[in-house]
Amino acid sequence: MNKMESLRELNLSNNNYALFPDAVCSLGSLVTFQFSQESGSRVKFLPFLIGNLRSVQELYLEHNDIEELPGSIAELQQLRILSLFDNKLSALPASFCDLPNLEGLWLHGNRLTKLPIDFEKLRKISDLRLEDNPLSHPPPEVCCGGAVEPITRFLISAEERLDGLMRKMCECVAANVREREAHDLMRVFHFSKEEMLNLEKEHRAAPPEALTQKVLSIWRERRTHSATPTELIRYLKLIDMEAVARKLIAIKVYSEVHQM
Repeated sequence: MNKMESLRELNLSNNNYALFPDAVCSLGSLVTFQFSQESGSRVKFLPFLIGNLRSVQELYLEHNDIEELPGSIAELQQLRILSLFDNKLSALPASFCDLPNLEGLWLHGNRLTKLPIDFEKLRKISDLRLEDNPLSHPPPEVCCGGAVEPITRFLISAEERLDGLMRKMCECVAANVREREAHDLMRVFHFSKEEMLNLEKEHRAAPPEALTQKVLSIWRERRTHSATPTELIRYLKLIDMEAVARKLIAIKVYSEVHQM
């Protein structure tokens, strides 16, 4: 591969590689790379080193069994066409949306259930394929046209609804906890001992709900998009706050019914 450093196009499709050939990632001048295995041996993983292909503009990885994308995919800033159809992707990394020049994105025939909230960053996409995925967020009827704008509108609206729901649920938790339970929340949220001591010291003269609100606020900031109602309910059950968990379930169901 060292003698091929100036190579601009490479086609390794329909071969019997057991793993993705890492040596390809050293070809910094590569502009077009094809690795479609419709009649070859399918690979499951892409190496983190794929981010070294900083000149690549067209990347064809369809007909494999790729289960996840490395975060380094965001290093491919020149990428215009990305073909990943007929794989086994169930999610996209957050960094995936940091591909400013992407125009063609083919993800049909995967296992995607949702798209990242920052999908709106992919403004240049004019050819989007998402069919044959079990999508629910956004649902298929939003994605069927292959346009980014309605998908973006749905995701932003859903994020705003989720934020409002999480605020209500956190207020409910704060209004129904005692000081010991606030300590238990910090423990299941994996706060350090130093953090716990500092927070308890800062809120020593404040009512328990003030401490709990602060704890929940820190947890949400750290978890970003993964701080979901379901996760919060699960944590409450872990510390035997079943009564409060049931209240949150009721709030969640009410919100879902009135959203329909």
